[in-house]
Amino acid sequence: MIPILASGVWIIKWNGQIRENAKRSHEAVAQFAQGLVEAEAVTMNKSLAFAEPLERDYGQHVSYERKILVENVSRHPFLAFAAVLGPDGKVLDQLEMRQENLFRDRAVVSRELLGRASRTKRVALGPIEAINGVPVQPIAYPFDDGRFLYVVYSLKSLADELKRLKVGANGVVVLLDASGGQVPGFGTPDLKLNLGKVSKGSPALLSDKSGWLTSVPSDDGVQVAAYELAPTFPLWVLSVQKRSEAFAQPPHFVAQVATFLIALGFLIIIGAYAISAGLTRPIKQLIVASDNVSRSEFDKPVPPIGWAELGQLAGAFNEMMRRLNSYKKLQVEKLLEEKAKVEALVHNIPDAIIMAGFDGTVFYLNGAARLLLGLDGAAKKEGGSAMKVAEALSVPEIRSIAFALLGHKKRVDAAEFAVRGKDGAPQGIFACRALTVQSAGRDVGILIALRNVTAERELDKMKEDFMHAIVHDLRNPLSAVEGFIGLLARSPALGSKEKMMMGYVKTATDTLRQLVSDILDLAKLESGTKDLKLEQTSALEILESLKALFSLQTQAASMNLVFSPGSPPLEFAGDRELLTRVMMNLIGNSLKFTPKGGTITAYIGSKGGMMEFYVQDTGRGIPADKLDFVFEKFKQLDSGKATRSGYGLGLSICKKIVELHGGRIWAESEEGKGARFIFQIPRHAVVEAAKVAV
Repeated sequence: MIPILASGVWIIKWNGQIRENAKRSHEAVAQFAQGLVEAEAVTMNKSLAFAEPLERDYGQHVSYERKILVENVSRHPFLAFAAVLGPDGKVLDQLEMRQENLFRDRAVVSRELLGRASRTKRVALGPIEAINGVPVQPIAYPFDDGRFLYVVYSLKSLADELKRLKVGANGVVVLLDASGGQVPGFGTPDLKLNLGKVSKGSPALLSDKSGWLTSVPSDDGVQVAAYELAPTFPLWVLSVQKRSEAFAQPPHFVAQVATFLIALGFLIIIGAYAISAGLTRPIKQLIVASDNVSRSEFDKPVPPIGWAELGQLAGAFNEMMRRLNSYKKLQVEKLLEEKAKVEALVHNIPDAIIMAGFDGTVFYLNGAARLLLGLDGAAKKEGGSAMKVAEALSVPEIRSIAFALLGHKKRVDAAEFAVRGKDGAPQGIFACRALTVQSAGRDVGILIALRNVTAERELDKMKEDFMHAIVHDLRNPLSAVEGFIGLLARSPALGSKEKMMMGYVKTATDTLRQLVSDILDLAKLESGTKDLKLEQTSALEILESLKALFSLQTQAASMNLVFSPGSPPLEFAGDRELLTRVMMNLIGNSLKFTPKGGTITAYIGSKGGMMEFYVQDTGRGIPADKLDFVFEKFKQLDSGKATRSGYGLGLSICKKIVELHGGRIWAESEEGKGARFIFQIPRHAVVEAAKVAV
């Protein structure tokens, strides 16, 4: 009885070993299948690399864009369909791989997918679907100009590879989405698994990213399954097999073996020992190989196994390790190659690049940044420790911007300033852009980029100086022209027609003189040579002078002009003449854009330690996309009238006068509901003219 009992115990232990072996085999297949799915995601991402040149070169020529589309789609055989769509979703250009012949009469553009890509401004993946038996992945790639690249990516190759992965005779690999439904085109359509209710984005039985299930209800009986989460899509990868086949044990196996052992006695013991030795050796070899795979050691294949199914499993296992090993080598080489390219690019670009962590250490400086900061080595001290921001960033302006981001006071910052070297020598004017860098949803550091704009600023100054010199020289000949016009206008020899023409010439000359005066005044304001005549001024005096100037003009234009003093105190220090000119320009500007019967309100009042001025009208307003440049020189909005007055310098002069008083000016408007131009200046101004930088 002892040998029989020992054999029975061994059989039970062997049964447990079979279960463990089935678990390891399914887990290995699930891990390998998950690797294939993630590798397909990498290939899919590479196949979309042509989206960037297609977006960048848009508008050059239709045939050129078509060439980009054809070359890239033909280069990637998995791209079954590609189309460029307009912002309204209409096809601008499309290309279908004829050998796939998938779509025929079917509409392939998903409006829901386009809407999601448009809202998130990121690449959006649609649900995988089967078309004529071929699983495909719709992808929407949004361009910055509102267009889309719409791609249908064929997953036929991935489906074929997963079909070849089997555990035993009937084991299959299936893909499930977050709702627990089987992904079309993968696995067996008739196999319907019941994984429980969906909560927190996954079925109840799939509670972790990977695992082993010994009892999964299905329409085809109880199944066992090993699962892995492929996060890129995201999809669940399951290696599924009938439980009875996986554990390879008939219902009455133990009883039959016990009866057989009792009948045969000593022969059963010898036979059991021989069989166990023959079975455990290949199983142990497979277990060792599985452990090697878990440690990413793919160069130790399983020796040949004579058993039929175990031999097939060993062959599949060796093929899996071979593919994983080649994929690993390819990925390592690609990563090293891409890293070298990026480092060479960033290191040699002319813009200075600085990266620092939130612990205050500088972990990257490219060549231009080291040259700008006077650092001839890397961003490390002699002992090998990283340099601190306070040590490396010797330029005060750059250091101030870095500390603001590191202290979480700002997430994005931009400035323009002159930089001097450690010896005090000027290095130029630099435009600085800084931002907080995120990874996996958390802040990991800051990035500062500096571009040398010295040549651009010097060119701007040369253009301004040239313009001012020409305009200044126009005053003398213009005075002569005005004198001759005056003499000709008084000549008795002129008829009515000639006098009318002389009136047109005089009007044009007056407009030209006003333009010259405006340009020269603006030049004085920009250069800082315009001095303020600060004196104690009353808001009521300014409003009364404006009322005398514009009352008749607004009555003739059938408009209502309201002068509204604010709450006291209404006395302040300022240049009365210049501030009156600002209000005149703003009221004159509103007159051009306010229809008959409209209302213009001029307001002056105190607000805290500031004096607030505004002119509000009931005109058609200013479009939101034009509010930012209404104060720029020579910028004008279409007044909608037959004649055009001014040359776009009035608001620019207003801005300079307000800044000269130490204040600020801005515009508020809602299109169709009028506009309000507001400026504020200190009520107790110091008698010191502010210098306005060009």
